[in-house]
Amino acid sequence: MLERFFNLQLWSYHDTPLNYNGRVALPFSLLWGGLGLVFNYYLHPRVESVLLQIPLGLKILLVTIFTIYFVIDLVHSTILLHQIDISLRFINKISGNLETPNLHSARVSFRRLISTYPKIRHTLTESVSFIQEKQAALEHLKRDSLEKIRSMKSGKCLERMVPLNFTDLTKDILEHPEFQQLANFTHHRPFSILEHSLHVAHLTFSWSCKLRFIINLDVRSATRGALLHDFYLYDWHLPRPDGSRWHGFRHPRIACQNAERCFDLNPKEKGIIYTHMWPLTVSWPSSREAFLVSFADKVATVQEFYVRIGYLLGLKSI
Repeated sequence: MLERFFNLQLWSYHDTPLNYNGRVALPFSLLWGGLGLVFNYYLHPRVESVLLQIPLGLKILLVTIFTIYFVIDLVHSTILLHQIDISLRFINKISGNLETPNLHSARVSFRRLISTYPKIRHTLTESVSFIQEKQAALEHLKRDSLEKIRSMKSGKCLERMVPLNFTDLTKDILEHPEFQQLANFTHHRPFSILEHSLHVAHLTFSWSCKLRFIINLDVRSATRGALLHDFYLYDWHLPRPDGSRWHGFRHPRIACQNAERCFDLNPKEKGIIYTHMWPLTVSWPSSREAFLVSFADKVATVQEFYVRIGYLLGLKSI
């Protein structure tokens, strides 16, 4: 499926004796079989004896957390694989326009998959070497390639290929004294609203920078909307001075009002802030960016909850 949909071969046993089409090889199959016996007869009984002592409620909680993490990791890995495929196509099409630092950044972004699958590492290394050797000779093709990119009708315009910087997009918000007050209010203990907002904004920025090559996404509006999505200036764990309740339903409107008062928002940013609690609220996200921020908010909450559980169990420090 990976070769069919992503045009990527993740590993190859062609140099191993007794292989079949490079996908499986008898020596490694025997090794996996031996490891399976060790797992089944030695490791599994010990792990099972520990698991049987865990209360049912905690088991359900752990299974839920691991399932959510698995789904998130699967989606993230799929996006990375698709991005590698796009990057390789991009390298092959306009190789004369790529600078060495850009190639290095691409390899850093894919370091997890590159370190896991040697075939991808070999493919990317070959592409990088080819470009570095031919870059000087292909310099005269730069202007022609740029014109072709500008004329592309698939929506992948030149402006969307320009690298973006998180700080440049959010500097005015991060330096605003009223926004900095969010550090004084607790959100998902022990994290402050400011820490949670930065967490969601960084997730949104990272995902939207990758997805903008696939779908038409406004990275600036998505990132700024994510940073301001919880711009309410109170601790929701404590009773409100005005006696109001139902924080989960009310705070998107309050955050949007505060953001409008302090910053110039475009309609897309307002929609992101106002609908980020969907589906808890009936306000439906009106843009791709709003859906992305709403999902990033849920992912960040799960990750913060996971850190909290690990901290309580003594497995990790905050």
